[in-house]
Amino acid sequence: MEKFSINGTSLKYCTSKDSECIIPDGIRAIESRAFVYNTFIKSIKMPDTVEEVYSSAFSFCGSLEKIELSSKLKELSYNMFENCFSLKEIIGLENIQVIASKAFNGCSSLKEIKLSKKIKEISDFAFNNCTNLEKISVDEKNKYYSSVDGVLYNKDLTTLILYPAGKKDEEFILPDSVNDISYSAFQSNKYLKKVILNDNIRIIPDYCFNECISLEKVEMGNKVRVINKYAFKSCRKILSINLSNDLESIIDGAFENCESLKEIIIPDKVHTICSYVFRNCCNIEHIELPLSLTSLGNEVFKDCKKLQKLVFKSIIKNIGTNILNGIENELIVDFPGTVEQWMELTKTRSVCVSHPTQNDFHYYGDSVDEYVPTVYEDRVIISALVNYKLICKEQ
Repeated sequence: MEKFSINGTSLKYCTSKDSECIIPDGIRAIESRAFVYNTFIKSIKMPDTVEEVYSSAFSFCGSLEKIELSSKLKELSYNMFENCFSLKEIIGLENIQVIASKAFNGCSSLKEIKLSKKIKEISDFAFNNCTNLEKISVDEKNKYYSSVDGVLYNKDLTTLILYPAGKKDEEFILPDSVNDISYSAFQSNKYLKKVILNDNIRIIPDYCFNECISLEKVEMGNKVRVINKYAFKSCRKILSINLSNDLESIIDGAFENCESLKEIIIPDKVHTICSYVFRNCCNIEHIELPLSLTSLGNEVFKDCKKLQKLVFKSIIKNIGTNILNGIENELIVDFPGTVEQWMELTKTRSVCVSHPTQNDFHYYGDSVDEYVPTVYEDRVIISALVNYKLICKEQ
């Protein structure tokens, strides 16, 4: 059986079951998915005739430990080594100029990457899920990138590009020179417990600290205006975050699955809290929404099982769907408007309205089985879909 399917100078696919694979001389291109799911090959050597390797060419080669690149190859393509979780050694990186997005996604055995002076472009997520990567070093003659203590920056140290997921330090202080942080910069680091950001940072980017499973505390700095989507998602040990007083927007899922978070103070300038922001923050007990708030997204407090009190300081313009689903506590919602305004905002179709104190209801399923009205100062409703009590302002 032929080991290679070749069309002219292109290698279409490889079916070799040998542990060592030597690609024939004369091959100029390796097609997309040419080696995909080959679990036999442990080492690959390219001839120096190879000029292009297309996306996902070696994806899911689970036994691949070593690859020798062609001296003419300039770019590592999208998903080129995706989930090559045994890959430890790459020979020929000194000729590479571009590393595309997710080129090494899931290469969990990589511990160090040495970038040459020729590297010009490293795309976002290039080293995504490289969970044991401890260090990135850069040739001092490189014009575009630099490395300090194994952390990757741009040349003038104004942008932090990647903090390796396997770097074992427990604390990191962002250098004062840094103004920007790249997408997913700290993602999946399993050792960091504390991060201190400087006052230059205006935006916490998408997936910045996603799945930093040991992270307990973040000092954010005073100038952050936006926390982008899933920035702290699944930081399951995070206990406290001092949000910037300049914060204006919290985007989708920013604190989703922060299971240890018990309380968070939302600053007065925040006008938008998007969908899923606090979903499954299952230990948070009390939230006060600022006067400036105008919009709450879908499922924003869903599965906050221990939430006891939610305070609105203003009648906001938009409330998404299912914001309180999955709450197990007897929740009190303090709303400064009328029952009618709440029903319109939340699209509640039917409610039970009376004037007892909040402790006088026994709630079962979709109905109130008994209550003893004793105090008539506040209006209380019980939703037909979610077990909560709403205290509204009388008009």
